[in-house]
Formats: sequence, structure tokens, C-alpha cells
Amino acid sequence: MRAYIFQCRDIPAADSDGTSDPFLEITDSDTPKRTKVIDDNLNPIFYEALDLMYEANTIDELPPFIIDCYDEDATLIGSNDADYLARATIYKEDCIWTDGDAFMTPKWHPLKFAPNSPAAGEILVSFAIVEDDYSFVRPIEHVNLAENVEMHEFQVSMNVLGMRGLQSPGILPVKKAFVNFNLKGLVPPTIGTNLKNLKTDPKAPGANPTINTLMKFFVPLPIDPLYCPRLSCQVYDCIFAGFSQPIIGNFTIPIGDLIHELKAERSTEIKALRTMV
Repeated sequence: MRAYIFQCRDIPAADSDGTSDPFLEITDSDTPKRTKVIDDNLNPIFYEALDLMYEANTIDELPPFIIDCYDEDATLIGSNDADYLARATIYKEDCIWTDGDAFMTPKWHPLKFAPNSPAAGEILVSFAIVEDDYSFVRPIEHVNLAENVEMHEFQVSMNVLGMRGLQSPGILPVKKAFVNFNLKGLVPPTIGTNLKNLKTDPKAPGANPTINTLMKFFVPLPIDPLYCPRLSCQVYDCIFAGFSQPIIGNFTIPIGDLIHELKAERSTEIKALRTMV
């Protein structure tokens, strides 16, 4: 069988900079299968397919699919470690699946740290459940999930006015806070773009800085709101001329949803104007 993993959203921050370096791992009857690592993102986009092997007498007797989300930590000596973040337990009766090569629109499933704990994010995934001797038309290395998602180029303008009520993580008050907008995390790793992260300037002092900065950028985004990405943002303080930049907090902007809401609003306005003519 195959798992078609598109993205996760709102996963926990595990690193000191307020982000995570997430990857997903699925344990089947053979060996664990892993996705690639997405650096510095709480809303990672994978667009990756994994071949899996499960042992069961019939499809109806398949165990639930367990997908674990980890944060990768590379050590100074080159070895890797990983911190567990959350788990999705997905039953066949609750997921979207096909019994062949046909592409199926995925579904969002909750991620949780423990079975009875609150949600710790979501995962967008679908499956192909086939017999062991089934031969997929397209080998796993040639599967490109991005080709199933129609995208358009959008221009985004953000007017960053300011921040209010910031609280320092240390004993000193907030000096000069700034925001990092993780634009590179808005597109799948299979799509090459010139997107670069944007930052506001750490100029205004104090816990209520006024920023008044206009930012513009172009980004390819899905037409279908199901796949709309979210923009991960981190707020840092700038201390000792920038030698120390402790994390103050992070937030997420549902930028894809906002664009589609604006598009629908404009479409309604245009229809209303036409009826008045």
C-alpha cells in the first residue's frame, strides 16, 4: 500500500528558536518509513508518497495506520536525534483510500501527543490499499503529488502595523522585537521558487512596538482551499546589537484561506455590481 502525505499544520514547537524541523514516520510490518525533514516550520508541506507493507488476512482486518511526527535534532558531532511531537492514529473506516492507482483527495486527521490529550496539529493524507502482488503503474520515485494540486501565482501584500503586549522570556524587558515570516515554508520542497524569508527591522523599543512596514511577495498557492498553506511566523527580541535573539513567541497566518476568502468576496461584489447595471 501507499501513503500520500501532503502536509501538517499547527504542530508543536520543539526548538529554542520557536520552530521545529519535522519529519513523519510510519511503522508498518516491515521497517519504519520516513519522510524528508522540513526545516524550521510548524506547518510543514511534504508532498511525499511512501510505500508500506502491512500483514492482514483481509483489508477489513488491517490495523490502524500510525503516523508519528518528530522533530529532528542534529548534534554537533554529526549524529541525529529526534524528539517525539505527536501521533495520528488513522483507521481505514475514517480515511480516504483507493484500491489502485487513482488519485484520491486527501483528508485532514488530528495529531495528538497522547490518545486523550488535546489536538497537537493535523495531517493531510490519503492512502492506496492494495494486495501485496499489486504493481503500481508509477514507481514510488516518480510519484509527484504536486501535479495533482492546481496552483496559481498570487501577489501578497502585508501591512505589518505593530505588536502589543509582548512579554520577555527572561528577566530583562523586551528591547527591540521583530517578526520573521517563513515564506519558504509556503511551498512544497518539490517546487523550486525564489522565495526568501522576510523580517521586520528591530527598531521600535518596548513591549508595544509600532512597525508600519509594507511587505510584498509573489507565491504559488493551491486553488483548492483544502491544500491552502499556513504561514509560520516567529517573534524575536534583539538584544546586545543582535548578538542575542531570544524567541518571544510564534503565531500562524492562514494566508491561503485569507486569499480565497478575499477572492470570494470580490467575486460577490462583482456579481452585485453587474446586477445593478
